[in-house]
Parts: sequence; structure tokens; C-alpha cells
Amino acid sequence: MKSAKILINICISSALLFISHSTMAQTFPGGVSGDEKQVIEQEQIGAIDIIRVSMTPVAAILPEINVFTLPYIFRDEDHMYIGQEIGDRLSASSKSRLIFLGWMDAGTRNLITKAPVTKAEDLKGMQIRVRGSPIALDTLKAMGALLGRDGRERGL
Repeated sequence: MKSAKILINICISSALLFISHSTMAQTFPGGVSGDEKQVIEQEQIGAIDIIRVSMTPVAAILPEINVFTLPYIFRDEDHMYIGQEIGDRLSASSKSRLIFLGWMDAGTRNLITKAPVTKAEDLKGMQIRVRGSPIALDTLKAMGALLGRDGRERGL
């Protein structure tokens, strides 16, 4: 599976290299163009030519892919491999208005804490900042953590 992920990354890199050599490419890092939901909306109306976003906001377009945002569902990096079928379904969806070039992962889910966490009970009462995935929020809340979504809810 690693070779397939490398091939996908090479394809994406090649596409970006072609675009950058054949046209003027301008990047807008650090959320300058908005959050991921806003960037997707801009892509859909043609205001942005190419984007990289995470699965959570894309799941609003095709809810079935929420399964890929489930915490701790994958055994290891090879198990995380997502084939082109999902991208093809998203591209074919009339609601999407996007063309998916490929996938890349940002790594497995990790908790960065002061105290070790080896089992769910260790999270009881711990304040955890969670990115905007409702599934991640619900999962950690069920494990007993005190949550802050993007650091806003509990002053984290």
C-alpha cells in the first residue's frame, strides 16, 4: 500500500508542477482564503483552482466518508489506504462540483498530553482540544474528556 500512496503523492506533485510551469500559480497559506469549508465553497464556484482539505468538511458533501474520520478505526498506516473509488464518487456527485486528484494522509490520530494515556479511563476529566470533527468530539467526550473544539469551547 505504501507504493500506492507514494504513486498518488507523485501524481499530485506532478500535476502541481505542471500547473506551476504552465500558468502562474499563487499560494495562500495559513487560512488566508478562509477555513476549509470556505475554501471548498470557493473551489466549487471557481474562485480557487486547486485546494488541499481534510476529510471532515468534505463529509458534508458525501456523508458516507465520515467513516474515514472515525478515531482509532485503522490498525496501521497501510490499513489507512483509501483507493480512488471514493474520489471518483465525490467527483461524480452533482453536489460536490469538485474533481479529486488524490489522497494523502496527515498521520494517525494522536493525543498530546502532559500525563500518559494508555486506556480510555485515563482521559477522564482531562481537557483536550479537538479539531472540528463531530465524530472526534463525540468519541473523546464518551471517553470522559473535557472538550474544546478548536480551542474555543472551554477556553483551551
